[in-house]
Amino acid sequence: MIIQLSPYDIRCDGGTQLRAFPNETITTEYKEAMLQGDQFPPVVVFKDADGNRWCADGFHRIRAAKDGGIALIDVDEREGTLRDAILYAAGANSAHGLKRNSSDKRRAINVLLDDEEWGQRSDNWIAEVCGVHDGVVASERAIHPKFKVPDSGTLKRRGKDGKSYPAKKARLERKAPPTPKDESGAGASSSPQNRSSDELRVSDEPPNEPGNQEQPDASLLHLDHQSAKSPASECPSQETGESNGNEQNNSKPSPASFETPLDLCRFLGENEAAFAWGWEWLAEEARRLSEN
Repeated sequence: MIIQLSPYDIRCDGGTQLRAFPNETITTEYKEAMLQGDQFPPVVVFKDADGNRWCADGFHRIRAAKDGGIALIDVDEREGTLRDAILYAAGANSAHGLKRNSSDKRRAINVLLDDEEWGQRSDNWIAEVCGVHDGVVASERAIHPKFKVPDSGTLKRRGKDGKSYPAKKARLERKAPPTPKDESGAGASSSPQNRSSDELRVSDEPPNEPGNQEQPDASLLHLDHQSAKSPASECPSQETGESNGNEQNNSKPSPASFETPLDLCRFLGENEAAFAWGWEWLAEEARRLSEN
């Protein structure tokens, strides 16, 4: 019912103002517009059984009327309680009037979460009342000091049909940030204990740099330095076929330069280029020894 009332007949002290902060600039603009004769939408109030008229929507208009000395303003009076006024105020200005900011929306949500009855309602129900997305309600509930994430199924929410349902634990918990990735795509927190043996063989080997190469055991390449040169200096390069003197060199190290046949075998295992002729010599040497 639309009636006219003095702005001083409307109560604004019942906790129905759900904006985070009043906007003084808007109040001044409304006052000046009222004094110029502009018409504003009716203020929404709820009248309880005791005759109290609780403001649910129109706080800036009431303040502007008081500051401007306006005697009467248009009022949309409805029957209801203070709680009815609070519920209406939670969604006021969601589609018209002074646009709510994020702080205003969060305050409206938390007022309902603080309430013993409304706080147990579902996120969807609170979202519809406040005119927000249900994900925003879930985020606010997750950090609300009143709510702790229980074991799955122990917390109940009342749905639109009035029945109680187990709350979804996943909606109350915030996901942990993803593990940072290194350049190879592996998790930064991976450890040798959690990797396979193949991964360890590949990833844990030192870089192929001169300073990191494993030096062969001297016993594997034991040479008679008085009678032979280093076999590595006499063998042709496997990649370029050039000797250290930059000339084509097809000469082979003398088997006599090795102290024992075992030394020669070890040398051949380390030098593929000398593998073929070396084993031929060993075969001939074996036949010669067997004949003797």
